[in-house]
Amino acid sequence: MTVPAYDATAAEANGVSLTEPVYGDYWGFDDRRTFMLPDGQQFIVYKVMNEGDRSKYQQATNRDVTLMRQTGNAQMRIDPATDRHALITTCVVDWKMYRLLNGRMEPVPFSKSSSGSTLNQWLNVANPSLVDELEKEIRKANPFLMGEQTVEEIDKEIANLQELREAAVKKEQGEALSVGK
Repeated sequence: MTVPAYDATAAEANGVSLTEPVYGDYWGFDDRRTFMLPDGQQFIVYKVMNEGDRSKYQQATNRDVTLMRQTGNAQMRIDPATDRHALITTCVVDWKMYRLLNGRMEPVPFSKSSSGSTLNQWLNVANPSLVDELEKEIRKANPFLMGEQTVEEIDKEIANLQELREAAVKKEQGEALSVGK
């Protein structure tokens, strides 16, 4: 592991004694980030996982591998929905969200401790593209998760992106044709 160079001048300017050892605190951290929703007013707060969170997430997404003795083939059940929801429920810690109730926008209190929690309710009715964007941000904030994607999952993501690109090209070509009329 490389350690960044120590800046004695900056340390002294900040009142750090150069004769006493300076220790780092490796007993946890709390790195929280904000995922803004498209209206720019509502947001979801998620945290970067610590080792306890990572363990909880991995236990929730544990995949059994079945080995067929006769053929030597292995089977692994992949459930992307369970994986996505486990990731989000592990990392999301708060939000500022509103919903339309009785003709008025009302704040929705955040909860995630039970299957009937407001987070789980939202996940069941949310726009899938918002959930996908939230998942991507959480994965980027937790680089070890990127290594857990299988080649098959990465290939599916590439195929999805290619389809989205093709649709966007067709849409842009259609718009260009309608503008040129």
